[in-house]
Amino acid sequence: MGLPVISVAASVIFNVFNKQAFPWGGSAGDLIKNWLYNTIGEVGTVGILVVAVLSYIIWRFNPVFKLPSKKDIITADITNQVVAEENKIDTTEEIPATENATATTKANALKAKGIF
Repeated sequence: MGLPVISVAASVIFNVFNKQAFPWGGSAGDLIKNWLYNTIGEVGTVGILVVAVLSYIIWRFNPVFKLPSKKDIITADITNQVVAEENKIDTTEEIPATENATATTKANALKAKGIF
């Protein structure tokens, strides 16, 4: 499927940029390009090539074309605000000094319950 598309595309691209006689698309590419130019014109030929390349990319790589919805954006903003409020440190309270700094560290809650 790619060989005809590549040969026609090479013939069209190098015909537009290089007006030389060297057939970059080969004889088959030049033949199909000339037939397409006579049938649907230059713009139609380029349009078909663009559609063929995009179709191949979608078929081969299956990209996801999903724009974020308005609901997702609002939910993300609310979540970010809640997380920011939870992470604020109140500097008005004094932290009591302890003799042993390791006593104030938190243990793993799952290990403390004996799960892991």
